[in-house]
Amino acid sequence: QQTHQQNTQGEGDARGGRHASTVDGLCNLERHCAACARLRPIVVDGRDVALRALCRVDRDGAYAAAALTAHRRELTDTREAALAYELVFGVLRRRSWLDHLLRGVATKGLKKIDPEILNILRMGAYQIAFMKKIPPSAAVFESVARAKRTPAARLSGLVNALLRQLT
Repeated sequence: QQTHQQNTQGEGDARGGRHASTVDGLCNLERHCAACARLRPIVVDGRDVALRALCRVDRDGAYAAAALTAHRRELTDTREAALAYELVFGVLRRRSWLDHLLRGVATKGLKKIDPEILNILRMGAYQIAFMKKIPPSAAVFESVARAKRTPAARLSGLVNALLRQLT
């Protein structure tokens, strides 16, 4: 099976530049390049949409409903859409409590943590504390997997450690 590097050697991305750094042989662009999409289809779930919406709310000051609607088209399953809505509105509604909970297990505080990683931690903590149908181990696993796909992938161990302390 071809990897991203073999498939795109010497080529730039659609914007004319080089591809972003790769993880597992795939392009790290926000939406995978066409070459990577041919190799492995892009799978988007409710947690991905929720994370994008939460980051957009933090970064751009967007309304949560508008941010969710912008990414809603990517979800084909109604259960995934319901999960995205529950995560976004639940995290926003209980944000200060989730931050307090995370500050209790983070020895160095939350101020220096990458904003995207912080939203992943909030989503994981919300799933552990309030979503009883999701096992805590699954919430931790999914949060760590998302952290590994961010530019701050080196913090995936921190995500694992902090969320496991909440279980």
